[in-house]
Amino acid sequence: MSGGAVADRLAALQAALCAAVASLDDAACRARWLPELSPVGWHLRHCAFVEALWIRERVLGDDRLTAPLADSCPSPTRRYSRSCNTRNSSD
Repeated sequence: MSGGAVADRLAALQAALCAAVASLDDAACRARWLPELSPVGWHLRHCAFVEALWIRERVLGDDRLTAPLADSCPSPTRRYSRSCNTRNSSD
């Protein structure tokens, strides 16, 4: 898939996501519909962050959205140990 086709597909997915949540108010975005899941708003912010960091900054070289956060976020080059994703046996 060409770079332009990828960008077009991502734009279509972003538009579909925005349309899917357009009718949600603030309370709905903050509600925990299931105790195991984060609120819808958390997931929307996560999508926006991933788009800003990995697509805009890494792929397109546009850091206007991420540069102001540089001092408050971990280094993108930092390597995390797989062990931080394992659960303690007492959990």
